[in-house]
Amino acid sequence: LVNFIQASSSNAISKVRTGRKDVIIPRDNTVVVSCHANTGLVNNQAPLLFEPNELVQLPRGLEVNETLLNIKPGKISKVQIVVYNGMSHDIVLYRSHTSLGVHKAVTSVTPE
Repeated sequence: LVNFIQASSSNAISKVRTGRKDVIIPRDNTVVVSCHANTGLVNNQAPLLFEPNELVQLPRGLEVNETLLNIKPGKISKVQIVVYNGMSHDIVLYRSHTSLGVHKAVTSVTPE
């Protein structure tokens, strides 16, 4: 695992949004949600830090945590984000409209 991650202090490089289909997060369950981010042209696989977007209000009871991700070369990255629904009812994340967080560039990763 990773002991220490240092993210760039600059602004986020891209928003992370849900994909083309609605996603239902069952009550009291964890789901891996396929998302996409327009990262701009990336030439090599690179680590990015995913952080939940504090400026966007997610549905009550939805938990999204920081995650270290590897993105592949290209303009748009597809990433998997773990989402937990702690409510007693299902929550729907609507296609392409729900911003779960942001990617930030990583300046260093120190393994344990």
